Amino acid sequence: MNTDQYKKELLYRKANGKRLAEDYVYKVVSLFTVDENSLVFMGLKETDEVLSSSCGAKVKEEKIKVLQHELGDFLKELKNDDSSYYVFIDEDWKYCGSFIISSLCLLNENFSFGKKIINDILFISTDFKKSISLDYYELNGDFFIDITTSISM
Repeated sequence: MNTDQYKKELLYRKANGKRLAEDYVYKVVSLFTVDENSLVFMGLKETDEVLSSSCGAKVKEEKIKVLQHELGDFLKELKNDDSSYYVFIDEDWKYCGSFIISSLCLLNENFSFGKKIINDILFISTDFKKSISLDYYELNGDFFIDITTSISM
């Protein structure tokens, strides 16, 4: 994509982000125990750069599938990670930007997919060494989350 096309795309995304911003904040607050007034969202260009920078060589990748009611146990484990992460929620990040959470210990372990966040969450460590993807879906009436953890060196 050339520079002019990318600039137009950014303007389009930003305009749509204004429409989604309030719902996006509610999604963030449902996932983390943070004050919504303390949230600082990155610009769209910076958000795109984070994603492109995170595409390094994966040394180790682990995939697991959990039922929706088992997510709380996984989130309790994640809360032990005191590193900072970029956070991408559903498709909203494309329009509103990503943000940095100072630690995964701020996760709400009672969070549940489907109420506010309906699809995906991606955490990318700020040192770009680890990413954690949670992909929520329904199959034959059962709800699952595919969790992929990737470690880069």
